[in-house]
Amino acid sequence: MERKKQSMSDFRERLDKTLACDDLVNEESIKKLVLKQFSLSPAKHSAEKSHENDNEYVIERRSKQVKNFLDLERSASGDHHNKPGGWKVKEENDEYRVMYREGPKGTPFHTLLVEGYADAPVEVCICAGWETALYKKWWPQITIPTFRITEAKSLQKIRIGEHISLTRMKVTWPLSAREVIVHYMEIEYFEGDLVIGLLNTVSDIDKVTNETHGFSNEGIPEAKDIVRMDLIGGTVMMKLSRNKTYFRTIATLDLKLDFAPAWLINFIARQLMGSTCELYQKTVASVAKGDPDFEEALKGPLYVRIREGLYSGEHLKNISEIIKGESTLAVSALHEIEEQKIELESTEIEVGALEPVQSGFKGRG
Repeated sequence: MERKKQSMSDFRERLDKTLACDDLVNEESIKKLVLKQFSLSPAKHSAEKSHENDNEYVIERRSKQVKNFLDLERSASGDHHNKPGGWKVKEENDEYRVMYREGPKGTPFHTLLVEGYADAPVEVCICAGWETALYKKWWPQITIPTFRITEAKSLQKIRIGEHISLTRMKVTWPLSAREVIVHYMEIEYFEGDLVIGLLNTVSDIDKVTNETHGFSNEGIPEAKDIVRMDLIGGTVMMKLSRNKTYFRTIATLDLKLDFAPAWLINFIARQLMGSTCELYQKTVASVAKGDPDFEEALKGPLYVRIREGLYSGEHLKNISEIIKGESTLAVSALHEIEEQKIELESTEIEVGALEPVQSGFKGRG
């Protein structure tokens, strides 16, 4: 048990060190990361342009979102917490840690954090959170008290790794149904074995344009007979080995409740974080062992790019080819061979979501 605790501390230290590197702190370096990401896959609305990146306002907006989120991630670095105004540890064990602190200015809800490791590759870990259509497959479906996903779908594909999705859910009486419309954006920093995922709800639909947001409001429905929640958050995922990933996920969620006190919502959220993390860890570990629906999703260009970026070399090209058409058994065998190679070559494990909007959340029943 002691060895696992030491490993968790080591993993956290490695992530903290990567997050503190100049490339992820310097504003100009972050802007270059965003520009590079955009150049890899121009937005669909500007496919006819030779350079989609010429919208300086959108580049600055995205870069600010990435920087602010990375600042938030760094605020949770280290093991010294429980100070006034800072992060407080809710739960900590050999596999994950749950923390919380006061949310963005103007909001009554805590910002929640969960970090730990999963026995799965990075591309599988990001896939579970990025593929909205698969949420029904692994999110909890509870009868008493009622909670289930009623609809989860992509509304707009912006580019590889960036899209807008809708998730609707039925919750227990007397609450009305809820939904959340989220903008997903993925940034890669392969030099540090890192993938960054930013999540932010799309608000003020009427004011959303390609020129100001980098996407339009096309396909985004109005909220009718349903309560639309707000979400600010994201995740960073770091490769530890071919089949092990360390993640740190941070989110602030406004459920839009007038009649429930903020302290009660915060308490329930903190209690749920640990069980949600356990469910996520089990899901991605299961996917890594073979799941038809996830295997199909993992053939997508985003996950191929992540595989090739994190595991460069001729063996990676083989993985890419196999994922695109050959048998899953061959993929699993190749992964096992690669994992054994990594263990033989080194006694140490390899080391290598979004602007915290300052708008006050308003409660709704």
